[in-house]
Amino acid sequence: NSLDPATPTLLNETELAAFQGYIRSGGGFAGVHAATDSMHTVPWYSQLTGGGARFISHPEQQTASQLVEDRTHPSTEHLPETWTRFDEWYNFNQSPRDAVRVLINLDETTYNARRGAMGSDHPIAWCHNFESSRSWYTGGGHTEASYTDPAFLQHLLGGIAWSAGAVSGGGDCVTWHEVESLIGDLVAEGTVSAKAAAQVTKQLDKAKDLAEAGRHADSADKLNAAAAQVKAHVARGSQA
Repeated sequence: NSLDPATPTLLNETELAAFQGYIRSGGGFAGVHAATDSMHTVPWYSQLTGGGARFISHPEQQTASQLVEDRTHPSTEHLPETWTRFDEWYNFNQSPRDAVRVLINLDETTYNARRGAMGSDHPIAWCHNFESSRSWYTGGGHTEASYTDPAFLQHLLGGIAWSAGAVSGGGDCVTWHEVESLIGDLVAEGTVSAKAAAQVTKQLDKAKDLAEAGRHADSADKLNAAAAQVKAHVARGSQA
């Protein structure tokens, strides 16, 4: 986990290349807890695990409340809107929200985050699409008791199954960048008109406004609507 480039990383060059090949060929990734506290000197791995968000510190283990922002994902659909549990809560060097789909956010008002506190935007579980891979991460899972907790085990199973492609849900973790890039490509190919692209962009803008207002569930709905529009355009194009 060392930040010193001179020390060996978890994977050597050959192993890292093999792992990258697996991810780039569509292999899934499910990261738990310290997955964001490894290979700090490998930017590619940091992007895979969490859009660049890296572990920096944690306070003493304590009970905290988590706000489940997206209950459409297989790893969160069984959870209440507020999920309270005891664990070791990570602070990250940055919020990954712009690069990933946040599933759960920590409520720092319910525990002492101490040095490294992130404030109101403190994602603790998320998913995204990365280089053809489905990538899922949860910051929970330090304590042994986590693995006898039915809610956490279902959370973990949902994340693994989704990343493996065994189940769908959660809009398949569509991100701003993914939708924007896809609609741009479709316009360039002539598959969709500029007018249709503008409609999708309008949905994206609404989703971003809702996210900035703290209405994350509504934001996810709008983002899913934008993704559905893009998929509909792709389907019409393939039938033409």
